[in-house]
Amino acid sequence: MCTQITATEIVRQRDGDGLVWMKCLVCGHIFPSRWESAEEREEGGSQVYSLPAREYSPAHTFAVGDRIFHKAWNDTGVVLSKRPSGQGRSAITVRFHRLGQKTLAARA
Repeated sequence: MCTQITATEIVRQRDGDGLVWMKCLVCGHIFPSRWESAEEREEGGSQVYSLPAREYSPAHTFAVGDRIFHKAWNDTGVVLSKRPSGQGRSAITVRFHRLGQKTLAARA
C-alpha cells in the first residue's frame, strides 16, 4: 500500500450510501472511501480522485505517480518507477490502462 497521495480510480460504487472502492494506480491497493453527500458525488465524479494527465514526450521530466497520456498510443498511464539511464536521460516504467506496463525514455 502506498504511503503517499497518488492517482486513483473508482473500481466499484454503491448507490445511496456514498461508499466507493478506489484502486491506487501506482501500487494497485484497493480501499474504501466515502463521499460526504450525493450532491458532492454527482458533481465530483471520478475526477475528484484523479490527477490530470500530462502529454508524454521524451523531452519532459516525469516523477513516480505522475499520470501521462501517450498520444501515439491513445492511452493513459501512471509512472511506477524512474531510474537514470545516462547523459541526462532516465527510463520511466509506466502502467497504461490498455497496453499494460511499458518502459519509456524521459529527461532526468
